[in-house]
Amino acid sequence: MSITNKEISHIAKLSMLQIDEGHFDKLAKDMNAIVKMVDSLQELNIDEDLNKFTIEGNQNIFRQDEVKPSFPREEIIKNAPEKKAGCFFVPKIVE
Repeated sequence: MSITNKEISHIAKLSMLQIDEGHFDKLAKDMNAIVKMVDSLQELNIDEDLNKFTIEGNQNIFRQDEVKPSFPREEIIKNAPEKKAGCFFVPKIVE
C-alpha cells in the first residue's frame, strides 16, 4: 500500500489541517515509511513469546496497614492561595 498526495490531501481535509502542497511529497514519504514499519511487525512470530508471560505462580505481596499520624491541617493549607473553613477554596467551574 502506498500513500499518495491525493490521500494526504484527503487526510488533511478530514483533520481540518491546512497543509501546503509543497509538503505533500515529504508527508507521503514519511507516512509510507510508517506503514512499511507497521507491516514489518506482521513478520514477527510471537506465539512462543506469549507462553513466557503467565500469571501462574505469582502472588501479590502486601504490607500490613499501619496507622501513622498525618500532617496537621494548618500545615497542609498554609500556602493555599485561598482557604475557607479549614479547607482549600477553589473557584466554581461548573454551572
